[in-house]
Amino acid sequence: MKLKRFCPKCGVEAEELINGLCRDCAEKIKPTIDAPAKITVLVCECGRAAEKNKWIKYENITQLINSIVIENIKMPKKTKINVDFELPKEFGATTIPVSAALKDMPQHAKTIEFVLKNTTCPACSRIHGGYYEAVIQIRAKESLKEIYEFLKKEIDSGSKKDKLSFIVKEGIIKNGKDLYVGSFKSAKKAAKKAESIYKLSRKTSYADFGMKDGKKLTRATILLKE
Repeated sequence: MKLKRFCPKCGVEAEELINGLCRDCAEKIKPTIDAPAKITVLVCECGRAAEKNKWIKYENITQLINSIVIENIKMPKKTKINVDFELPKEFGATTIPVSAALKDMPQHAKTIEFVLKNTTCPACSRIHGGYYEAVIQIRAKESLKEIYEFLKKEIDSGSKKDKLSFIVKEGIIKNGKDLYVGSFKSAKKAAKKAESIYKLSRKTSYADFGMKDGKKLTRATILLKE
């Protein structure tokens, strides 16, 4: 037996309720979509974008526009919004008109000026500038090559989660190699694993190398010795 539905506003029986009301009552209501007239998003070639200085990874431009528009709309809970737009053929300083409308009442819509701007994210700026937070010093005779290959593989694999997990440059000395690593966190994790696997001694020291936003920047030197 199908349960009867009644509109709480007019009391009429309805086959379906739209936002809790019958269609006639729902269409009489003129809800406003509280959204900004303009949204500006910075896009980096690495696949990261920022809106309000928060950098996020995105799958594609369509997913990015949908998620950011919906995040910027203030509506009651459980309200469904349709986001409609047409992607341009080229990207750069691109403005895309985006329509945000109530799902069951498309006549209630708002047009948002969505602006995409190409830029370089902070992580990519550091990569291009040779930035590094740690130096791993490998000191070994018999297992030098094996340890080096292990560390390189670990640091490379870490880039999936940590964009600064990369080797900036390498230094070669007798019975040793120095790896300059973008991320201290990644360098520490890789060095700790190598220490356990190859039975090495590990010692870490720190040195200041600048200031940012009033805070000291610290660089680590991790010595791995056979």
